[in-house]
Amino acid sequence: MDTTENTDATENTVHLTVDPALTAPAPTSASPQWWGADSVRARLRDVDTGRTVFLKTMTPAASTCIDIPGSFAVATAAGDAGIGPRVLDADPGRGELAMEDLTDSYRTASVRDFNDPDVTGRFVEKRRAMWDLHVPGARRAGIFDDIRALLGRCTAAGVALPTDLPWMLSVLDDVESRITAAGTDTVLVHGDANASNLAVNRVTGEAKLLDYDWAAYTDPLQDIGSVLLEMSSNDLRPEEIFELYWGSFDLGLYSRAMCYRAADAVRGGLIGAWVDHCDPGTYEYSKFSDWMFLWARETLGERRYDDFLEEMS
Repeated sequence: MDTTENTDATENTVHLTVDPALTAPAPTSASPQWWGADSVRARLRDVDTGRTVFLKTMTPAASTCIDIPGSFAVATAAGDAGIGPRVLDADPGRGELAMEDLTDSYRTASVRDFNDPDVTGRFVEKRRAMWDLHVPGARRAGIFDDIRALLGRCTAAGVALPTDLPWMLSVLDDVESRITAAGTDTVLVHGDANASNLAVNRVTGEAKLLDYDWAAYTDPLQDIGSVLLEMSSNDLRPEEIFELYWGSFDLGLYSRAMCYRAADAVRGGLIGAWVDHCDPGTYEYSKFSDWMFLWARETLGERRYDDFLEEMS
């Protein structure tokens, strides 16, 4: 990817230049929603075509815990399939991803949008469409693998973590053992159901998924668990969300998704703690970490959680 004013176009290369007339993207926010916190974003202009381009550059902190080549490969495949913005150029070595610019025609969704059944339906439709993608470069890791990797980094670096985290991890060890014994399907999932990873067309309502940093081949119910965590504050009951996503209600699979919901919160807490360690100087990441660990603590401490464990299939 060339960010100079060189106009000798080469195939699959975007030549970008800064245009002062372009509006800058919205600022990064990590708390309570993780929005753009893994990257620096800019709107530039392709000097060969005149079109605007959205350039995402991964931060050094993100590069320590995200499989950048794998995530860029998934972003490219999703763009080709119409699930996300079309990728124009990718440079994993530099952590740069150039995409079609949706800034003027799309808006970033928020949690309150999930009270609109049309937005919720499009969100679920796009996430389910990921299951049909075939991306050889995508990583293969479940959420428990992610938790172990993040925990290892945090522990080695002496990152301060909640005193009750060992209890959370012991419960999740039981969850993982039960899921492993029951067996799982494996599909490509988006991996992060944050509402800000959905762009909604201002006129047509069309939706596109953004940010494939945690995409992986894993259990599809893991992705439903992530959705259940993000939608926990809207008017829908979790059973209704599960049925909308899965197509029918199954108590055993629903219970597994609810256990994944807690695991997703623990992973989010560890991500926030790790990035706060790598990029100190702001309370945004630590607040996000605290928020996620709070959700994990409440979910794992619910009286019905033992029922989820017993009913899980």
